[in-house]
Amino acid sequence: WDIFSLVYDVDAPLTAVVHPSAMKQYKRIFDLLFRLKRIEWMLNRTWRNSTALNHAMGSSARRGDFGGFGDSGNDEWAAATALLRRVSMTTQSMLHFTSNLQSYFMFEVLEVGWKGLVRKIKSARTLDELIEAHDAYLEEIVEKSLLENEDDTTQSEEGRSSYTNVPSLAKQLKNVLDITLRFCKLQDR
Repeated sequence: WDIFSLVYDVDAPLTAVVHPSAMKQYKRIFDLLFRLKRIEWMLNRTWRNSTALNHAMGSSARRGDFGGFGDSGNDEWAAATALLRRVSMTTQSMLHFTSNLQSYFMFEVLEVGWKGLVRKIKSARTLDELIEAHDAYLEEIVEKSLLENEDDTTQSEEGRSSYTNVPSLAKQLKNVLDITLRFCKLQDR
Protein backbone atom coordinates (compact mmCIF):
# COMPACT_ATOMS: atom_id res chain seq x y z
CA TRP A 1 0.00 0.00 0.00
CA ASP A 2 2.75 2.43 0.89
CA ILE A 3 4.33 2.09 -2.53
CA PHE A 4 1.38 3.71 -4.31
CA SER A 5 1.76 7.37 -5.09
CA LEU A 6 0.22 9.91 -7.38
CA VAL A 7 2.61 11.14 -10.04
CA TYR A 8 1.35 13.23 -12.91
CA ASP A 9 3.55 14.93 -15.47
CA VAL A 10 2.18 18.32 -16.36
CA ASP A 11 3.27 19.75 -19.67
CA ALA A 12 3.66 23.40 -20.57
CA PRO A 13 1.72 25.70 -20.53
CA LEU A 14 -0.15 24.07 -17.59
CA THR A 15 3.07 24.09 -15.54
CA ALA A 16 2.46 27.79 -14.95
CA VAL A 17 -0.62 26.90 -12.88
CA VAL A 18 0.21 23.38 -11.70
CA HIS A 19 3.81 24.02 -10.72
CA PRO A 20 6.11 21.60 -8.81
CA SER A 21 5.09 23.04 -5.43
CA ALA A 22 1.42 22.43 -6.28
CA MET A 23 2.26 18.86 -7.32
CA LYS A 24 3.83 18.26 -3.90
CA GLN A 25 0.63 19.46 -2.25
CA TYR A 26 -1.48 17.22 -4.51
CA LYS A 27 0.75 14.29 -3.55
CA ARG A 28 0.26 14.98 0.18
CA ILE A 29 -3.51 15.18 -0.29
CA PHE A 30 -3.57 11.96 -2.35
CA ASP A 31 -1.39 10.16 0.20
CA LEU A 32 -3.77 11.10 3.02
CA LEU A 33 -6.89 10.07 1.12
CA PHE A 34 -5.29 6.82 -0.04
CA ARG A 35 -4.13 6.08 3.50
CA LEU A 36 -7.66 6.61 4.80
CA LYS A 37 -9.05 4.29 2.14
CA ARG A 38 -6.43 1.67 3.07
CA ILE A 39 -7.31 1.91 6.76
CA GLU A 40 -11.02 1.67 5.98
CA TRP A 41 -10.41 -1.46 3.88
CA MET A 42 -8.26 -3.03 6.62
CA LEU A 43 -10.82 -2.22 9.33
CA ASN A 44 -13.61 -3.78 7.26
CA ARG A 45 -11.50 -6.90 6.75
CA THR A 46 -10.66 -7.01 10.48
CA TRP A 47 -14.33 -6.70 11.37
CA ARG A 48 -15.30 -9.49 8.92
CA ASN A 49 -12.60 -11.81 10.30
CA SER A 50 -13.58 -11.05 13.89
CA THR A 51 -17.25 -11.67 13.14
CA ALA A 52 -16.47 -14.94 11.36
CA LEU A 53 -14.33 -16.10 14.31
CA ASN A 54 -17.06 -15.18 16.78
CA HIS A 55 -19.68 -17.12 14.81
CA ALA A 56 -17.37 -20.11 14.37
CA MET A 57 -16.61 -20.22 18.09
CA GLY A 58 -20.29 -19.97 18.94
CA SER A 59 -21.23 -22.76 16.54
CA SER A 60 -18.42 -25.00 17.78
CA ALA A 61 -19.36 -24.37 21.40
CA ARG A 62 -22.99 -25.25 20.73
CA ARG A 63 -21.89 -28.52 19.10
CA GLY A 64 -19.61 -29.27 22.07
CA ASP A 65 -16.40 -29.24 19.97
CA PHE A 66 -14.44 -27.58 22.79
CA GLY A 67 -14.97 -30.32 25.38
CA GLY A 68 -16.70 -28.08 27.90
CA PHE A 69 -14.61 -24.98 27.13
CA GLY A 70 -17.59 -23.35 25.45
CA ASP A 71 -19.88 -23.76 28.45
CA SER A 72 -21.43 -20.51 29.56
CA GLY A 73 -20.06 -21.02 33.10
CA ASN A 74 -16.46 -21.41 31.96
CA ASP A 75 -14.29 -18.41 32.92
CA GLU A 76 -11.92 -18.79 29.97
CA TRP A 77 -14.84 -18.88 27.55
CA ALA A 78 -16.34 -15.78 29.11
CA ALA A 79 -12.96 -13.98 28.89
CA ALA A 80 -12.51 -15.00 25.24
CA THR A 81 -15.97 -13.82 24.19
CA ALA A 82 -15.56 -10.59 26.16
CA LEU A 83 -12.25 -9.95 24.40
CA LEU A 84 -13.83 -10.60 20.99
CA ARG A 85 -16.63 -8.15 21.84
CA ARG A 86 -14.09 -5.48 22.85
CA VAL A 87 -12.10 -6.02 19.65
CA SER A 88 -15.29 -5.75 17.61
CA MET A 89 -16.38 -2.56 19.41
CA THR A 90 -12.93 -1.03 19.00
CA THR A 91 -12.94 -1.90 15.30
CA GLN A 92 -16.39 -0.36 14.87
CA SER A 93 -15.30 2.83 16.65
CA MET A 94 -12.22 3.13 14.47
CA LEU A 95 -14.25 2.44 11.34
CA HIS A 96 -16.82 5.05 12.36
CA PHE A 97 -14.09 7.64 12.91
CA THR A 98 -12.34 6.81 9.62
CA SER A 99 -15.57 6.91 7.62
CA ASN A 100 -16.59 10.24 9.11
CA LEU A 101 -13.14 11.68 8.48
CA GLN A 102 -13.31 10.55 4.85
CA SER A 103 -16.74 12.09 4.46
CA TYR A 104 -15.49 15.34 5.94
CA PHE A 105 -12.55 15.44 3.53
CA MET A 106 -14.65 14.56 0.49
CA PHE A 107 -17.72 16.73 1.10
CA GLU A 108 -16.58 19.56 3.35
CA VAL A 109 -13.05 20.04 2.07
CA LEU A 110 -12.65 18.84 -1.52
CA GLU A 111 -16.14 19.46 -2.88
CA VAL A 112 -16.51 22.89 -1.29
CA GLY A 113 -12.97 23.82 -2.32
CA TRP A 114 -13.60 22.68 -5.88
CA LYS A 115 -16.75 24.78 -6.18
CA GLY A 116 -14.81 27.80 -4.93
CA LEU A 117 -12.00 27.14 -7.41
CA VAL A 118 -14.42 26.87 -10.33
CA ARG A 119 -16.06 30.14 -9.29
CA LYS A 120 -12.69 31.92 -9.04
CA ILE A 121 -11.50 30.49 -12.38
CA LYS A 122 -14.62 31.81 -14.10
CA SER A 123 -13.98 35.27 -12.74
CA ALA A 124 -10.21 35.27 -13.38
CA ARG A 125 -9.13 37.77 -16.03
CA THR A 126 -5.38 37.15 -16.05
CA LEU A 127 -3.01 34.22 -15.75
CA ASP A 128 -1.82 35.58 -12.41
CA GLU A 129 -5.40 35.53 -11.07
CA LEU A 130 -5.77 31.94 -12.28
CA ILE A 131 -2.52 30.88 -10.59
CA GLU A 132 -3.54 32.69 -7.41
CA ALA A 133 -6.95 30.98 -7.42
CA HIS A 134 -5.37 27.53 -7.85
CA ASP A 135 -2.73 28.16 -5.16
CA ALA A 136 -5.40 29.41 -2.74
CA TYR A 137 -7.48 26.30 -3.50
CA LEU A 138 -4.58 24.00 -2.64
CA GLU A 139 -3.68 25.95 0.50
CA GLU A 140 -7.28 25.73 1.69
CA ILE A 141 -7.41 21.99 1.09
CA VAL A 142 -4.11 21.39 2.85
CA GLU A 143 -5.23 23.47 5.83
CA LYS A 144 -8.69 21.91 6.12
CA SER A 145 -7.25 18.42 5.62
CA LEU A 146 -5.05 19.00 8.65
CA LEU A 147 -1.91 18.50 6.58
CA GLU A 148 -0.51 21.88 7.46
CA ASN A 149 2.31 21.86 10.01
CA GLU A 150 2.10 18.13 10.80
CA ASP A 151 5.27 18.26 12.85
CA ASP A 152 4.44 21.36 14.88
CA THR A 153 3.47 21.49 18.50
CA THR A 154 1.33 24.11 20.13
CA GLN A 155 3.56 26.28 22.25
CA SER A 156 2.47 27.53 25.63
CA GLU A 157 0.36 30.64 25.80
CA GLU A 158 1.49 33.21 28.35
CA GLY A 159 0.32 32.16 31.76
CA ARG A 160 -0.95 28.79 30.54
CA SER A 161 1.60 26.09 31.09
CA SER A 162 -0.94 23.34 30.29
CA TYR A 163 -0.48 23.99 26.56
CA THR A 164 3.27 23.47 26.55
CA ASN A 165 4.37 21.13 23.76
CA VAL A 166 0.90 19.87 22.89
CA PRO A 167 1.04 18.16 19.49
CA SER A 168 -0.82 19.97 16.73
CA LEU A 169 -4.15 18.59 15.58
CA ALA A 170 -2.44 17.39 12.40
CA LYS A 171 0.12 15.46 14.45
CA GLN A 172 -2.59 14.01 16.67
CA LEU A 173 -4.57 12.89 13.62
CA LYS A 174 -1.45 11.25 12.19
CA ASN A 175 -0.95 9.43 15.51
CA VAL A 176 -4.56 8.19 15.56
CA LEU A 177 -4.24 6.89 12.00
CA ASP A 178 -0.90 5.24 12.84
CA ILE A 179 -2.45 3.50 15.86
CA THR A 180 -5.44 2.37 13.77
CA LEU A 181 -3.11 0.95 11.14
CA ARG A 182 -1.07 -0.90 13.78
CA PHE A 183 -4.29 -2.28 15.30
CA CYS A 184 -5.30 -3.65 11.90
CA LYS A 185 -1.87 -5.17 11.33
CA LEU A 186 -2.05 -6.89 14.73
CA GLN A 187 -5.42 -8.38 13.77
CA ASP A 188 -3.87 -9.81 10.59
CA ARG A 189 -1.40 -11.90 12.58
